[in-house]
Amino acid sequence: VLIKSAEEVTEDIIEKTGQHPYVRGESYSSGVTLRLRYMTLATDRPRIAYEINKRIFARLFQPYKAGDRISIPAWGIVGDVVDFGPMFTTLHQVGGSVGTEDPVNRTITIPNSVLQGTWVINYTPEIRDEAAFLPTSEARSYLLDETVWRITFDSDWEEAEKIMIEAAEDVTADIIKATGKKPYVRSDVYDYGVYMRLRYMTLATDRPRVMHEINKKIFEKISESKRVDFAIPYIYSYKRGLDFISRPGNSESASSACQCGALNPPTASFCSNCGKKLKR
Repeated sequence: VLIKSAEEVTEDIIEKTGQHPYVRGESYSSGVTLRLRYMTLATDRPRIAYEINKRIFARLFQPYKAGDRISIPAWGIVGDVVDFGPMFTTLHQVGGSVGTEDPVNRTITIPNSVLQGTWVINYTPEIRDEAAFLPTSEARSYLLDETVWRITFDSDWEEAEKIMIEAAEDVTADIIKATGKKPYVRSDVYDYGVYMRLRYMTLATDRPRVMHEINKKIFEKISESKRVDFAIPYIYSYKRGLDFISRPGNSESASSACQCGALNPPTASFCSNCGKKLKR
């Protein structure tokens, strides 16, 4: 970090003198002192020293920059960095007053001492040459997200996967082109059906919109499909449940419908959704 910072600032001096920066260390009882030595201009020493120190500080103590979206799990805070000062970091809060990661137009000022003593997740970091552990820097601009849909056991899994993957490919076409990572589906089996987990790469700062567009397309396609059905607890099949409750003269099934719109078992006395007593 020290040598690279000096090389960036004194590149012209190195080219003229052939002298590269180097480091010497001295051991003390309280630790080790590292001394960075480099060639400089006699008339420009203060500026060069300042530029080198600024780069060293940024690499060691500023793991994020203005514009990055960070999460502080210990405090339950997500926000976009708008200012990083010597004492405080200012964020535009994301989420908090809404259920998704949308900007809510509130600023959060956090002491840097707090950030240095806790875990911080950076959603949108730039890859650096000295810490490159992914194939491309563009891949770091995105993150993996998922949306979960529950279908009945007798649904056509192949059809369900096709619907979900096509929806994600349509919405995230540009992201797929940039990252080379295509959407895929994983499944879990539960008592009330099969959880189909659609996973796809998304923009860290645009997750709510991307998920909304994908969910909208999936809902429309499954609603139209005769081979895939939504699984709902107690009713099990969404489509069959609607058919059953809408049969003429079926007073028993009609009595299980609550005013809030939830469908309940015919023998239920209270709504499983809102808790209100069902009218007979």
